[in-house]
Amino acid sequence: MNSGKSLKVLALNPFHGGSHRAFLDGWNQRSRHQFTVLTLPPSHWKWRMRHAAASFAFEVNDLGNQSWDIVFATDMCNFSEFQGLVRKDVADLPSVIYFHENQFSYPSRGDSESVQRDLHFAMTNFISVLSEPIRNPLHAVSRYLNGAWLGEGAKRRSMRPMEAT
Repeated sequence: MNSGKSLKVLALNPFHGGSHRAFLDGWNQRSRHQFTVLTLPPSHWKWRMRHAAASFAFEVNDLGNQSWDIVFATDMCNFSEFQGLVRKDVADLPSVIYFHENQFSYPSRGDSESVQRDLHFAMTNFISVLSEPIRNPLHAVSRYLNGAWLGEGAKRRSMRPMEAT
């Protein structure tokens, strides 16, 4: 990939609203790169994380022979699932996953002692990063978030539910 030329970017944003939309729209408007932006409405974030990969893969596959140089996805997309469902030439592209927030430590509703954190979506993010560690640089909205995410992921990588007795 030549850093001096304009790239064709396939951008996947499952929650296209608020600060998520502002970031991608701002980058697109100020960039020398050419964007194909696929989005989903900004509601029901948990549902977006569950179906966005399939929705985007089907949409990309329906675009026929359109090609890109790189795939950009936000943390709301299960990138491992996307790579498994999309056509091979797209799955093999260099990619970047941008973390707008950290599902491991995102504030939960209620008293933290009385609310057990559901780590399902955090593990979805973790698996997305592990799917292609060399080709998927981790990018976060801040250094703090990047460090917090990596630290939490390392601590929890061997977590699994207790065996039923």
